Amino acid sequence: CIAELVDECASLLGTALGRHVALSLDVAADLHRCRIDRTGLETAILNLAVNARHAMPQGGELAISARNRSITPAQAELRPELQAGDWVEIAVRDTGTGMPPEVQARIFEPFFTTKAEGKGTGLGLAMVHGFVHQSGGFVTVDSSVGVGTTFSLFLPAIDAPAAIAA
Repeated sequence: CIAELVDECASLLGTALGRHVALSLDVAADLHRCRIDRTGLETAILNLAVNARHAMPQGGELAISARNRSITPAQAELRPELQAGDWVEIAVRDTGTGMPPEVQARIFEPFFTTKAEGKGTGLGLAMVHGFVHQSGGFVTVDSSVGVGTTFSLFLPAIDAPAAIAA
């Protein structure tokens, strides 16, 4: 289940983040089930965490939460990037540098990067977007320069028992 997977990722993330980034988890115990690729979700969380670490060169906080979300058609109408339905939302929030709108508009483009040459491929966020889209979900991003960024992965909730591929 997703709750166990997020918990398991925490030990990996501790090493990847380094000692200057504090990690916190807030995972609801009653998460809906999702049909996802386990490795794809692990890779997505790791990519988001590594990007967050780069956005916090002096250190900071990385918070990962997972909860059930129901989005009404009215809510989706007010915010076009949302889709109505029942979802499991995995949010990855950092206290980093944040992104200006012109950068935020391009972050899911393959090979787009703000990192110096040789420091990043520009594929991490494109892969996150691709994984979520292939899973039938969507991604939202909220970012403010100097405050931080939150990526929210919305994965479709299903009624059937969890089917997480190995």
